[in-house]
Amino acid sequence: MTLMSLPPWFLVLNNSLTESSAEQPVPILPLRLRTIQHVGIFLSLLIAYFVLGLMALGLQSAQTGVSPMWPASGVAFALAYWFGVRHLLAIVPAMLLLAWYAGIPWSPAVVSAIASMLEAAVPIWLMRHFDVTYGVAGMRNILLFVLLGPVIGPMLTASIGTFVMSEVVGLNVDVVNVWLLWWLGNSLGFLVIGGIGFAWSERLSLVHTREAWLFALLAFVGFVFVTVLSVYRIPDFTSPLLLYFLMPIAIYTALRVGLLAVFLCAAGAFFTMLILAEKLPLDVRQSAELGVLYLDISLLWVATFSGVIVSAARHERDKGEYFSWMATHDSLTSLFNRHEFESRLQRTLQHVQNKDGDAVLLMLDLDHLETLNDVEGRAAGDKLLQQIAEVLNREVRGRDTVARVGGDEFAVLLDSCSLANGLAAAENILQHLIEHRDAKFLFDRSVSVSIGLSPLMIEDEGIDVVLQRAEEACSRAKAAGRDHVSVHPRFLSA
Repeated sequence: MTLMSLPPWFLVLNNSLTESSAEQPVPILPLRLRTIQHVGIFLSLLIAYFVLGLMALGLQSAQTGVSPMWPASGVAFALAYWFGVRHLLAIVPAMLLLAWYAGIPWSPAVVSAIASMLEAAVPIWLMRHFDVTYGVAGMRNILLFVLLGPVIGPMLTASIGTFVMSEVVGLNVDVVNVWLLWWLGNSLGFLVIGGIGFAWSERLSLVHTREAWLFALLAFVGFVFVTVLSVYRIPDFTSPLLLYFLMPIAIYTALRVGLLAVFLCAAGAFFTMLILAEKLPLDVRQSAELGVLYLDISLLWVATFSGVIVSAARHERDKGEYFSWMATHDSLTSLFNRHEFESRLQRTLQHVQNKDGDAVLLMLDLDHLETLNDVEGRAAGDKLLQQIAEVLNREVRGRDTVARVGGDEFAVLLDSCSLANGLAAAENILQHLIEHRDAKFLFDRSVSVSIGLSPLMIEDEGIDVVLQRAEEACSRAKAAGRDHVSVHPRFLSA
């Protein structure tokens, strides 16, 4: 396996693990630029919260006066999560503007603003306390994000808002229903829009292939299309049945593209439902205490959560495969490492001792690699090792084993191979290495290759004996000159 043939999940996971483990340098901006940045973020949150709040208020007349969809909660969390909770103060003027626009008394608006600030700030504090790392979509991180954010966070605003409506304003409302509807609207906004902020760093480790982008686009269109059909079917109560089709789309998107794509698709469905539901006739939106619209919102929550969980499970699976791969392979060349090679050599020796076939071991040693590193730099030496690994992989059979067993040492185990065929294979490998060096200039001409080979014998007591013979043959190849193949003296008459 060459570096170019590594599976995409390996590259994605390797990037995400590297990014999460390394300290990301934070640029120190001049005071004036920092001030401009903070003001810009503050104004962005204020405007976004006000505009999204206006959109949500279009549904406020449905049932109890509570908006069933509140995307502003997710925007507040996302910006505070990335740029600091101090920017949540922008919610106060945004909420006062909304109160002025909707004719709501300013005192309940201020209380709601404080509740909204707590809704975003408390989950962020808890996530930092429990060390929820962004950009690594593991099961623990995802479950804690959903629990601390979309579940617990909106409980604060729902509780405070219901208390204000019933006790302060004095409205005669069903406290349980109002609380549930308030929590649902904020929770969905928190999950979908806030989830984009939580998963935004995943974009750095995505494999940006044309197929991935195309599938993500098709999934987004699928989410929006199903949602459009669902909203227009609300009057005859078949709407929830259509939304069940979002679940397989979300799950397949999670498997094919990743967590961020799931949240983006859900956001498309969220805003589609918000815009179209506002245009439904008033009698439809007020037809039941917990009408079809609220069931649709709940199903969108469940579909999004399903995709999120599948994405986390996929990440855990890929992480297991990643560490399993790293345990048996050399990270630079993608060849097997010494530990895995010795395990395979032991199994092959047992087969030979059981008279199940022949096998030949080749040991390759690079001459003057240290000189190349000193003159050209370590990067040149690493590139050389990768090029040699590619040649070895290409010139052996699929059942053979190629490994990097040392800094400048490689081993090739030729299974079901006689000494004569092994010698021919070694000569062929050497010839191709020389051709690449001299004709294609893929690596420095000063570096030569010495190859020693030895067959595995029935009487061999262990792999140490086999390795020692192959290394002795390699030493003879070095002594014979550059670019040479040598057989262990014990088998020269064979």
